[in-house]
Amino acid sequence: MFFCKYIFNKKKNNFREISKGYRLLKDSDQLDFLDNLKIQLTNTSLNSKINSSQSILIDSEQVSLEVSVRQFILQRFIGINFNKEILLCVANKNRKFSYPLPSEWQRTLVDGGIKVNKFVCSFLWIIEMIRLWIYACYEVIRQAINSFKLFLKRDTKKNESFVYFDSLSESNIPVRSGIYEYGILSWYLKNFDSQGIDYLTHTVSTRSEVALNDKIKVKSVASPILPPLTYTSFALFLVYCFFKLISSIFLLIVGKWWNVLLLRDSFISKIINLNEGRGIAVSYLFHNSNWIYRPLWTYTAEKYNSVIYFYFYSTNIERFKKIDKISKIANSWDLISWSNFLVWDQFQLEFVTKISNYPIKADIVGPISFVFSEIEELKIPDNSIAVFDVQPVRSTYYNSLGSDQDYYVPEVANAFLADVFETVKFLNFPIAFKRKRSIGKLAHYKYVNEINRISKEYDFLNIDPSIPAELIIAKAKAVISMPFTSTALVGKHLGKPSIFYDPSGLVVKDDPAAHGIRVINNKAELKDWLTKI
Repeated sequence: MFFCKYIFNKKKNNFREISKGYRLLKDSDQLDFLDNLKIQLTNTSLNSKINSSQSILIDSEQVSLEVSVRQFILQRFIGINFNKEILLCVANKNRKFSYPLPSEWQRTLVDGGIKVNKFVCSFLWIIEMIRLWIYACYEVIRQAINSFKLFLKRDTKKNESFVYFDSLSESNIPVRSGIYEYGILSWYLKNFDSQGIDYLTHTVSTRSEVALNDKIKVKSVASPILPPLTYTSFALFLVYCFFKLISSIFLLIVGKWWNVLLLRDSFISKIINLNEGRGIAVSYLFHNSNWIYRPLWTYTAEKYNSVIYFYFYSTNIERFKKIDKISKIANSWDLISWSNFLVWDQFQLEFVTKISNYPIKADIVGPISFVFSEIEELKIPDNSIAVFDVQPVRSTYYNSLGSDQDYYVPEVANAFLADVFETVKFLNFPIAFKRKRSIGKLAHYKYVNEINRISKEYDFLNIDPSIPAELIIAKAKAVISMPFTSTALVGKHLGKPSIFYDPSGLVVKDDPAAHGIRVINNKAELKDWLTKI
């Protein structure tokens, strides 16, 4: 009981300190402090010996192993927990940064004005490497079990063709067989030739196999590749993994930690090589939730003619343009090494062209439907205005996100709702309102109170967040979106009058993140636009 109370009080105190750190940065006009630190880390190369590693190899002539290692660390370690630790250090100048990081990046933080407990950081880093080593062991066991299953089924000579979708969730996968208009899988079938494809695959184990659109089967798989397919390749794989697991421990002891970091992915690469390209997908599709690290094994799959696609399910990926500051590339976008992009429009094409340091191929495909829905028809009143906002989250969570500008906060979100509802209702248009997503108790209480207020004051259609925005917009007369949600682009694509409404005046009207869509920032201008649609 005492221990639980101690943990609770410790977390509560940390929340206070994180909020204090955030306020100090805000009051001193340094909300971009975290962004700047991450940009420095992104551009700080790690140990030069990484590229000469004989233990971990990368099947790419353009991307170095060191870049891949940097990508992995940024994606896995430089997130919310990193932000929290930095904010704690900002709040307490005597506190030393204690978080798993390699020594090169510890020095970068010192140069950035952060006190660092180098012993604790290095110790925690070794602990993380041991965890990754254990994960690599698990991968070996998993692939071995999958091989045995294939051998028992005598299924290893079957050469089924499949497409693999990475990092999907239940909201993307049909529950039952049928013909569906929305979702990433249906979008794929409409935009790609599925002739000769036996399956669309994913790793959502809670979804059973279904038939989609009378065209193709969709099923869950344990891995993006098939395991070793012959007894010889199986034996060679086990021997290879045994020696790599043993040698990587010794290399970790002498400070060559990178030999553990990507060990799991290197095992998958080895399987692809041992299978000589059999058992891999025709194409792999990765989306912008996990944008920084391109898995090591994808370069090997590409060597065997698998196509690796990176697609955007949204367009709200850029920092807001500021009049008094030079635009910068944040969130480590300039370190990515994807080679095939599926983008929404010319603006997004220009963005990926600007950030990429490697040769790329990009196809403009229009809005990409991502969320699956069994609902194909939605009753919306005639001449409805579709309204899309972004819910602000609780301060204790928001402060740790490391935003460089206070925009997605209750003051702005509530003003958006108040202005839009008042103006639209004054002109007697019906409203179809959809929140960005269902976030439950994470929503800020001030926002919840505002939703309750407008629900009592106005009669409008409050649509479940799980319903695809495309379904609503197709029935609407016009679209009003909070900057810079993707719904504005969907509206434009479907031929609907579409704007961004910014009640704060913080959004620059020619911001490239608006993708050429008009930005309105006062009620008078909003009213004028609505009367002319």
